[in-house]
Amino acid sequence: MNIDQIAENSSLRPLIPSRVEPGTDEEACINGEARYGGEFFRINLSNLHQRASYVEIGGEYDIGLHTHSYYELNYIYDGHPTNEINGKPYPCAPGDLFLMNTHLSHQFVGDDFYVVSITLSREDILSAMRYAQDWRTHRPFEPEKSPILYFMQFNAADGPYSAIEHSHLLFQAVPSAHGDGFGDWLRSCFDRYAQILTELGPGWRFDLMGILSRIFTGIQDTRYFDCIDVTETPSKTRQLYYDVLRQMELTHGNVTRAELAARLFYSENHIADVVRDHCGLTIQQLKRSFLMEEAKRLLRDTGATVEEISERLGFSSKSGFYHSFKEYFGCTPAQYRSGQMRA
Repeated sequence: MNIDQIAENSSLRPLIPSRVEPGTDEEACINGEARYGGEFFRINLSNLHQRASYVEIGGEYDIGLHTHSYYELNYIYDGHPTNEINGKPYPCAPGDLFLMNTHLSHQFVGDDFYVVSITLSREDILSAMRYAQDWRTHRPFEPEKSPILYFMQFNAADGPYSAIEHSHLLFQAVPSAHGDGFGDWLRSCFDRYAQILTELGPGWRFDLMGILSRIFTGIQDTRYFDCIDVTETPSKTRQLYYDVLRQMELTHGNVTRAELAARLFYSENHIADVVRDHCGLTIQQLKRSFLMEEAKRLLRDTGATVEEISERLGFSSKSGFYHSFKEYFGCTPAQYRSGQMRA
């Protein structure tokens, strides 16, 4: 599958409309970019960075090894790639889906495959699940009967840094059940999701949640999917990585290398090496991602001024905060805030 074939398919075209300057892998995933021949393609998402969607095509478009603070839903549209998650290979078949926990190191590898991915916040998933229905009762799911709700409740109770990690959910398509049009219906849901994101028409947020709830209803139907809840016990180095993430989360990234070393009882260089091995980022890049996410939350959920937010996050000047925010998200703090209000 190549770029010309993608351009010919109108349902896929919204996923790759424009070229932007190359960025980091984390920015590529969060901002909904895909890479083609070393260049990135960005979906026109206005000021949205929690509901991105992007396409990976084996041998041509690929994100590469990356990690981020969002949940991610992957749909194997075509081909047989391997999803490498925390260094472990998971072979895929057309129709399979992954719901991935936050802060996982992952990438798709292989040739001639097509994967559609959606990055989601915790709130996105729980909001969509309020409207998803159990096919057996045609009523909202009971937590004990929904693998997605169980997955989210476990992660809420223990976070992504616990001794036993719920790494991801793997929904394996039942081949004999996908010949009755269900596979076409599911593909149409992902196509429609991408279309809504690119058009951003009236009520787009409600429409996205509606489509996502339909997807969640379908993939939890045991007539069509077998669900595997993959858990693992983190290694010593991965537990250290989680400890770093916890410190970043507690401080919103406002912590120095020296402070991390003092709190975690490891040298600065060892911590930096572990972080780089697990997510491909430097300590400074990881700090920046947490700082920017907190800045976005404060702009969205509080009435604090930009100057107040800048001071709260430890920036030396308002202009420095403006520059960092725009460089990271592609819009100014004021543009992000006004965009959220209009939506």
